[in-house]
Amino acid sequence: MALEGALVGLGHASARERLVVRLEGPLCWPEILAEARRLRLAPLFHLGLQALPGARARAPRPVLEALRRAACMAAARAAVLERVGAEVVAAAGAAGIP
Repeated sequence: MALEGALVGLGHASARERLVVRLEGPLCWPEILAEARRLRLAPLFHLGLQALPGARARAPRPVLEALRRAACMAAARAAVLERVGAEVVAAAGAAGIP
């Protein structure tokens, strides 16, 4: 389920249909959240649930909040990595390293 949600977050139409079907059945949200974390897909799964109309209504608020936090942490981590990468490239350029 986490994989389908992540793929929906990435814009895969075929995963969208599979996720809709999966959301209609009985779900064990703690297991789904654990899977998303284990596969490191929580931020993309969050994006997928946001992109699919009605999906958020199926997920419990604590699960949505945990996925939202994971997405925020991933965004913050990406921003730091981008900044550090830019500093490394600038330092390499200043040292004459192409």
